[in-house]
Amino acid sequence: AIPQYQNYIARSQVSRVMSETGQMRTAIETCLLDGKEGKDCFIGWTTSNLLAAAGGSTTNNATAAATGQEGLKITYALESTAENKIEAKFGQNAAATLHGKTLTWTRSPEATWSCS
Repeated sequence: AIPQYQNYIARSQVSRVMSETGQMRTAIETCLLDGKEGKDCFIGWTTSNLLAAAGGSTTNNATAAATGQEGLKITYALESTAENKIEAKFGQNAAATLHGKTLTWTRSPEATWSCS
């Protein structure tokens, strides 16, 4: 019963991080449509204790340094062929099977997002 519970916890943590980071897609899409560069793009991120070395601040923009969150990397560019990504690396507060693994949202040039 314990291994199944641990699997359940890991799956729920992946779902949580997927949801937490997935909500940033809308803000990034809005910034791309408005032509706003990273420093001018507000994404409204509040830190997560499941990501690597979680801090306690809220970001004001989409630059990687401004997220206040180690383990979270946001890259996007206004060029239509640019590779836009949200990468979240699981930290020590996540289930042991997730430590060091990365959940990645990738935006295609056709404006569709996929998660891996």
